[in-house]
Amino acid sequence: MAKAVAVYEAFFYVALLFAPLGPLFLPDLAMAAIHWLGVVLYFRGVLARYKGLAPAYAGFETAELLFLVAAALWLLVGGRYVIT
Repeated sequence: MAKAVAVYEAFFYVALLFAPLGPLFLPDLAMAAIHWLGVVLYFRGVLARYKGLAPAYAGFETAELLFLVAAALWLLVGGRYVIT
C-alpha cells in the first residue's frame, strides 16, 4: 500500500504542474522531481537503509504540507492575492 501511495503522490505533483500555480510552479516542479526520485529509491529499497534521516524526512513532510496549503490557497483565490 505504501508503494501505491508513493506513486500516487508523484503523479499528483506532475498533474499539479498543469494547474495555474503562478509563482508556485517551480516549487511544484521541485516536489515532483523529489517525489519521483523518492519512488525510485523506495522501490529499490535504498531508503530503508537510512533510518537516521528521520528528522530530515519529518522536515520535508512539514515543507510539503506548507506547500500544499499555499497551493490550495493560490488555487482557491485564483492568484488574486499575494501569499506572504
